[in-house]
Amino acid sequence: RIVVDALNATTVEEVIESATKGPTAMAEPHVEHSVHEEKIMVWLNAIVSFTVITNILFMGISIDNSPEHGGWLAFEFMCTCVFILEFCIKLWKLGVRGYFVGKAAHWNVMDLIITIVAVF
Repeated sequence: RIVVDALNATTVEEVIESATKGPTAMAEPHVEHSVHEEKIMVWLNAIVSFTVITNILFMGISIDNSPEHGGWLAFEFMCTCVFILEFCIKLWKLGVRGYFVGKAAHWNVMDLIITIVAVF
């Protein structure tokens, strides 16, 4: 990134300044999260984890017990709604860049793909 910044500079002074900043000065700014936001994310992760485990259990049970019953479809619909809500909350709290490029981007993209498959 330092090299790219140096190449984008227009004057010799800017090239020297960007080259001497070092990697710590070029790092992305640390975003402070409030305790309230952290609690929301912890609760969200707990609810989603519980929903995933419950959904897996119910899928296993539904295979052996009336797999065509409408109750199983209704339960899957509720789980999908929880996953859509998770996506919306994370996108709201993290922003588009934080969601798709942040430290948990791989998990977020995987969650989004699974949610899209569940919807369609």
